[in-house]
Amino acid sequence: MTANFALNSLHVHVLTRNLFLFPFLWMLIENHSGLDMWWGYDKVLPKGMGAGARRHSEHHRNPNNYYQPYLCWLDDLMIWWQTSYGDVK
Repeated sequence: MTANFALNSLHVHVLTRNLFLFPFLWMLIENHSGLDMWWGYDKVLPKGMGAGARRHSEHHRNPNNYYQPYLCWLDDLMIWWQTSYGDVK
């Protein structure tokens, strides 16, 4: 796991690493499960703070959209930009 390797290389305390790792794994499993449940983190967090399984599934169908698992306001901004100004290359 790249995230765990990065935390190890920064010499982060074991408790801090575990506090980060478990929510990160939960979001990773939830995104890749494809289940859009009512208790998902994208439904619990305020709008734009989490993407969830639905957006992640859309990312696998169209890899040019929805990169962020959380803080997805940047994805929304990029989609707005593409629809407003076209695909800039």
